[in-house]
Amino acid sequence: MQAPLETLRQLHESGMLHRRLLTRIRILTVIGLILLAIAVYDLIKDRLSFMLFILIIVLGFVLGLFVFSRMSRVVWHEEEEIISAGRLDVTAGVIIVLYIIFDIGLRQFLHAKLDGISMVTGYVFSALGATLIGRSVGTRIAIYRLLERQRAVRKT
Repeated sequence: MQAPLETLRQLHESGMLHRRLLTRIRILTVIGLILLAIAVYDLIKDRLSFMLFILIIVLGFVLGLFVFSRMSRVVWHEEEEIISAGRLDVTAGVIIVLYIIFDIGLRQFLHAKLDGISMVTGYVFSALGATLIGRSVGTRIAIYRLLERQRAVRKT
């Protein structure tokens, strides 16, 4: 099980990972961390409920990992022998629509239940940040699984 020990940068430098896919993962991670940092700041300032904050982060991460990471399909190109981002399929289109509904629904639900825009923003940022981190982790897992499959095919 060598693949998970390799970083994405090492895979890119060895010519096995397309730069566009690496950039996409980095952007998702950075934006997710920024949103989570803002939400944590709101939590520290006692604007957010700790239990609801944790629940939203867990829910967002799980949705990002298992559902929304499907938006970032990865494929192996035989000719180039490189992992790259695949084209969006019907499933990815449906997931994008669900992602937008999740974002809008969360905003409406929290806005109706809570007073104060900073509270709503903190919860929404925590959900979106965790979702983006979940998407990033899910894409990384997909890359490592694809790499392991390709290495197993080469051995046979």
